[in-house]
Amino acid sequence: MIINRIVKEAWRTMGSNVESTTKRESIRVIAAYSGGLDSILAAVFMQRLGFDVQLLHVQHLFSANEAGRERLREAAARAGLPLRIVDASEEHLETIRRPKHGYGQGMNPCIDCRIFMLKIAKRVMEEEGAQFVVTGEVLGQRPKSQHHKALLQASEESGLGDRLLRPLCA
Repeated sequence: MIINRIVKEAWRTMGSNVESTTKRESIRVIAAYSGGLDSILAAVFMQRLGFDVQLLHVQHLFSANEAGRERLREAAARAGLPLRIVDASEEHLETIRRPKHGYGQGMNPCIDCRIFMLKIAKRVMEEEGAQFVVTGEVLGQRPKSQHHKALLQASEESGLGDRLLRPLCA
């Protein structure tokens, strides 16, 4: 599986810098899961580091249909990670109608949607007794929402602050 190969390579290059003997089973994290490679890679990487990882997919107005959600479930099962899907479609509508930070490409309120989803992840983190939220964001990958200022802004405005981990930005 390509994800396992990528994680193994990342572990070889980064793992030597991680104190792998520390027990982290009691540290639970919620991993934001879009269904893309970056988010599952970040989640599996954290799992390999010994964290107790739960995937979270936030269902919103532009999310996949039931067939798409089934693909999410299958990918989560292949990775050996539990998946929780939260339907936040109705809450998402207000973010779309009045994006605080404006619209991105194709009338997509990128930064506002990121903050919205992180707020949902924070709520789930608190409900589940987790200590952190993990994302697969990569600095500079998306010009509107993944530049340094936007990533800091999302951390702060979501209320997560330093409880938001972005292992692919390390």
